[in-house]
Amino acid sequence: MPDEITLRKYLKGATVIKEGDPATALYIVVRGQVEIVHPETKPGRELGPGSMFGEMASLEGARYHATARAVTDTV
Repeated sequence: MPDEITLRKYLKGATVIKEGDPATALYIVVRGQVEIVHPETKPGRELGPGSMFGEMASLEGARYHATARAVTDTV
């Protein structure tokens, strides 16, 4: 597992992670809003600054269990 922090920017509507893809990182929302979409969860759950996602799958070396999309421009 890499031991670095990378700052990434996503425009509104961009897919951050996709369900089923190999989990390669965990994500922390610095600015903006991200919607977590899972087939069994309707509507999606929104996360804001300070929220983390993708941690369980990345720590387990698994695949992402949901899709995350930027609701606003997001860092």
